[in-house]
Amino acid sequence: TQPDATSPKDEVTDCVCSLDGGRILLGRCSHFSRFTAEVESIDTGTMKLLARIPQDADRVEKCAFSPNNEYYAVAAGSAVTLYSAADDRLHRHCEPTEGFTRELHFLPDGDTLLRVGKEATLYSVHTGCIVKSLTNWKGINIRTTIATSSPDGRYVVVGDNDGGLTMYDMQFGTRSIEFRRHGCEPKVSSCAYAPDGRRILAGFWDGSVKLFILGPTLQEIDWGKVCYGVTRCLYVPGGRHFLTVTSSCQGHYQAELRLWDALFPGRSTVLLETSKDIVGVACTPVGRVIIAACQDWSIRAWDTNEREEIARFDMFSR
Repeated sequence: TQPDATSPKDEVTDCVCSLDGGRILLGRCSHFSRFTAEVESIDTGTMKLLARIPQDADRVEKCAFSPNNEYYAVAAGSAVTLYSAADDRLHRHCEPTEGFTRELHFLPDGDTLLRVGKEATLYSVHTGCIVKSLTNWKGINIRTTIATSSPDGRYVVVGDNDGGLTMYDMQFGTRSIEFRRHGCEPKVSSCAYAPDGRRILAGFWDGSVKLFILGPTLQEIDWGKVCYGVTRCLYVPGGRHFLTVTSSCQGHYQAELRLWDALFPGRSTVLLETSKDIVGVACTPVGRVIIAACQDWSIRAWDTNEREEIARFDMFSR
């Protein structure tokens, strides 16, 4: 049964799209009682519910599909669980770590899962065991906020509370590039690699959006600024555009989904403004359609080229 549409006690917590564009995963939670979090698997063509997977936690924080769509991962509470994408059956429980999950995604090889909680951790998809902790690298602890991997999987970039970025070379097991600011700086709240692997996009909690060009050092470019903290940044496939999501601040700012030109600083279009937080955003494989899910249980889609909303689906009408 669906929750009461007028109730603020139920909410969508995440939304991801499979790499073939055929399926959406929705994380959800209910605050009426404990242990009512679920993941819903939905067919994108018909918007029909394929499966509902209960979680032994209060809240589903993040979901992710593997590159070959063989598995998907669900982070709920302090637990990370892997499922078979073919039949939604349990594949493996991952070794538990501390803290809620800020980021969850597979590395391009599909064999490794990256989770950012209290620290950045790499898991083996086949065993569920931790293979490396990036934030306690050779005894040096970093207060991690976000992390992402390069398109080829060789590098992982970690953002921290002090506004810094650190790049790790996974092949040689070394820190390759480190960018640090001086003084009190806003924390890195989101980051993403460009598809060409030569640029890193970073969003900050003060609303700044910056681009870093890779070289012997990171060259920093101010790309723009939004009203409130950037909670998500994502390149549209092809690399011509990228998306940013900002959170709402009751009585001050609305949540915002914005589409940016990735070649010219400052050029952007607001696709959505809403009083409810935007909890998930995804793109179809060729980048033609952008999909977003909100806490009001709506899923919306936009045409990337026309920058117009082309569909809206209310989950309560299902």
